Amino acid sequence: MIVIVNLERLSGDGYKMNANSPLVTPPSYIKYAQLRYTPFTSAQAIQGTFVTGAYSTVEFDVTGANLTRYLKLYTSTDGTTYNEVKSWGGTDGIRQKEYLTYSALLTQTTTNAPVPTVLENTLGGTIVWTRTGQGDYFAILAGAFTLNKTWLSPANIVLISGDNFSMLRTDSNIVTVITQSDNNLDNFPIEMRVYP
Repeated sequence: MIVIVNLERLSGDGYKMNANSPLVTPPSYIKYAQLRYTPFTSAQAIQGTFVTGAYSTVEFDVTGANLTRYLKLYTSTDGTTYNEVKSWGGTDGIRQKEYLTYSALLTQTTTNAPVPTVLENTLGGTIVWTRTGQGDYFAILAGAFTLNKTWLSPANIVLISGDNFSMLRTDSNIVTVITQSDNNLDNFPIEMRVYP
């Protein structure tokens, strides 16, 4: 979620002022706001919602891959003609995150699939964990793990049990975790990053 507080406009005299009157319901002047991503056309836009009772505050539901895209703010009084707000995003736009991430604490027992306690997930979908054999597990999310853009941590370490732990990108849909035997993961921290 991106929240823009105190959205502004220029008065007829060129002074900055609130985009809308706080005393008027619904928004009195700027009635529409969009965050646009490359190439910054209306076809690549996330529509904002004005916060009730604070009509110069706009919320945008920005998730998944849109978090790493460059964004620019556009506003409109009529919903047809939009103007770029250069004070938010500048010439090139801004992005909220340098990469998408999945961080979790993994626990695996007996012959069950690992159970994650998800700390953060901005990948744009829910990873499904499966057990494929003793000490072998898949993290599955369609199209999430881009070749040469996916970073995994830890990649290779020795666990307290003496078994090796490996995490590797299998293909664009699967990250494989190998621990040599079951019952080796108890709130074990992992992180997956996918760069744009």
